[in-house]
Order: sequence, then C-alpha cells, then structure tokens
Amino acid sequence: PCANRKEMVQEADVNGNPITPRLTGNPNFDRIFFPLADVNSDFNAMLLHVSKVYAHGFSIDGTYRWSKSIDTSSFGRGAQQADPSQQNLDRGPSDFDVKHQFVLYGLWDLPFFKLSKGYLGKALGGWQINGVLTAHSGFPWTPQQGCCFFGRPGDLANDINGDGIGNDFPTQWDGKGGVGSSNQSFVNGVFPKDAAHPNGGFDYFNIFTGASCPNFPVNCITAMKRGPNGIGRNRFRGPHYRQIDMTLGKHTLLPGFMHLGELAALDLRANFFNIFNTLNLPPFQTGGISNTDFTNPGDFGHTLSGLSGRVIEFQIRLSF
Repeated sequence: PCANRKEMVQEADVNGNPITPRLTGNPNFDRIFFPLADVNSDFNAMLLHVSKVYAHGFSIDGTYRWSKSIDTSSFGRGAQQADPSQQNLDRGPSDFDVKHQFVLYGLWDLPFFKLSKGYLGKALGGWQINGVLTAHSGFPWTPQQGCCFFGRPGDLANDINGDGIGNDFPTQWDGKGGVGSSNQSFVNGVFPKDAAHPNGGFDYFNIFTGASCPNFPVNCITAMKRGPNGIGRNRFRGPHYRQIDMTLGKHTLLPGFMHLGELAALDLRANFFNIFNTLNLPPFQTGGISNTDFTNPGDFGHTLSGLSGRVIEFQIRLSF
C-alpha cells in the first residue's frame, strides 16, 4: 500500500522574531502560532501475511510490514522546525516511522477434557491459550543543539537560525556513532566518549559559535541548509521493541445456573503482558529532551528510563 497526502495542518510561527529582518515579524507580539495547511507526507509499505490452522485446535497468524513514512511535520509541532519558512529542511522520516514490524499471533484450544461431561468437563475442559509476539525497529530521532550560541541572551542562546525557536539541528556530523544494535548500547550511549571524542556530542557534531556566524542570522541560516555532511531531521534510530503477551482463558456454560437462563456463562481469564519481563526502552523524543541535546554530554545518546515490565491481570466475568 502507498499513500500521499498534501496540505495537512501544522502550527507555524507566523510572526517570526524581531531580530530576524527577513521574517518581518511584528515586534509588538511574541510568537504567534497559526494553523497552516502546508504539510506534505508520503507512505509506502509492503505487507506479508501468513495464516495457518492446524489440527487439535491450534492456529497461527503472522504479519510482516516493511514501510517508510516521510513528512515535513508529524504532529503539527511547528516549534520544532529548523526554519518555518523553509519546510524542505524538515522533510525526512516521520516521527512515528517504523521500517520493520512483525506480529505473530497464536491460539490453542486445549483438547484436554473437552468432551468430558458433568463437573469434570466443566472444571478442567474448555481452556484456551493465546499469545502475541510484537517486534519492530526503532523510531527516528534528531540531535539538537540545546545550548549555546555565545553572546546571545537567555533562551535565544540555542536559536541558531534566528527564527525565535531554539533546539536547532547541528550543521555537520563526523559520521561516527549513532548506531545501536542492542538495548545495552543505548544504555551505554550511542555517541560514547573516546579518544577521538573526549567531549561526547560536542566532538561528533559541529556547533555554532559567535565566530562561526559573524553576521547572525544570515550565515547561520545559510549553513542550516543541508550540505553533503549535514544532519537532516530524524537521521538516527532509537531502540527496537519486542514483547510477548499471553492469555490463559476458560469459557464455561452454566445453563440454568441460579435461574440465570440458558445462556449463563462464567469466563475466567489471566492476562500476562510482557510475560518474559523483556526490557524495552522508550523512544528518543526530539524537542528539549536532554538525551537528544548533543551539548549535554552526560545524557546525549543515552536511554534514561525503561518501559513497563511484566504485568499480570486476572478477570472473572459472569454473563447471563
């Protein structure tokens, strides 16, 4: 399947910033975010589906998707644009883009005591086990400069391109780091300090200083245009995800039970979410988050928390 959508809505700062003459902002107002229908997106995917029913009540169903989603803004968050007046700078993988996704579902109606009559059949028969394996590759993320444009006051210190919005992209990357093949690599950091990068993120990416943009903001805005070594939006990928959930359930008919009618039934259910207690790490979040700020050597490129572990839930339902 494929899809192409144009003129989706985003919020953009239509006032600009007083220090940026080319945006001709009104100095009597601060930022003015206005909905604009100017976002473009593309989605393409290949789907593979396999389903098989076996003997003795067992069946499986599996789906694999290879896809790519590209846009200029994923959630209408204009405050995270490199430059509101140049959307092409932000065209890249969507924030929710997942290259590979696999889901495998299995169900087994246990045959034990299934045909037994009386109380033995009602107590020990009618059980069902099902499970779902979910796995997908990581979500994309973008390194950003949280600090510091030297000589700029306050919250403008990280505003490289002069649009009044901070957390801008770096201009160059040395091509090292950024790839994590396991959870541990993200815990340790995908941009580690080493002999070639003793200062962490500062040494992997070019950072603007007052000397590099003497005619601010003109030189900085020009430099923000992606060159051969530039960093586009959502250049890197966060940790992958994998989890197995299982359910053990039983449906027992109770016709005539306590005069509740012929359709009376008792359902017992035990849900095991993340049954093997697999460690999954949250996706990196762009926009003022410390682990995407390459000027924060302590957190940059590191996973700072984990997602939920094993959760067990029991249910009992009487229907009539």
